[in-house]
Amino acid sequence: MLTMASLADVAHGIFMLQNDAANLICQKLLRIPHPSFDAMNGVLAAHLASSFLAVDDGSACRSGRTLDPLREICERLCQHPAYKLLDIKMVPLMPHRSKKFSTHSWTGIVKHLHQMQVANAASEEGIDWDISLTTDHGRTLNRAYDKTGTLISNSKAMLQTLAITMDKAYDMFSHGAYLHQYERFGVDRDFFQEAFLRIDQITQNYSSL
Repeated sequence: MLTMASLADVAHGIFMLQNDAANLICQKLLRIPHPSFDAMNGVLAAHLASSFLAVDDGSACRSGRTLDPLREICERLCQHPAYKLLDIKMVPLMPHRSKKFSTHSWTGIVKHLHQMQVANAASEEGIDWDISLTTDHGRTLNRAYDKTGTLISNSKAMLQTLAITMDKAYDMFSHGAYLHQYERFGVDRDFFQEAFLRIDQITQNYSSL
């Protein structure tokens, strides 16, 4: 919460990565019963890395896209200063032992990504809608899979993440959790109150969409 509040005024965009979502992916998709921080960080790192893969030259020319992924994300998704929160969804994700037995199509990957976006789900498990979309093929591959798809969005769906984050932050703050440690480094109650106000404003912005 403090990180989000501090970055909101200075960053072009903020990727919202959740430990709870990474933990769920590790357990449900990667079949890791008790995920370590290294395992969860690996999932989050894969999501970030896949966001910065460039599309191929021919596909970019046909669709009018830039070959600079970071610039494209800022220009397409973060044009308004009131809306800077970015969500990442990625498919496929599966245990290492299953990868060599799996094959994927671009149509199937895009279908699952769209399903996840509609349901605001961190993973594709248990989601089923019938849709079809077009996509651009990546130039730089995620070598762990024959095909990988990533969806980056900035939408009202971020309200769920904001609600979860703020509920936890308010609960910890009301119980004084770790406040004495923060105060040792100049982060007092007034600092927290100001951060809460900033995030409340962001929440109102997304609620108005």
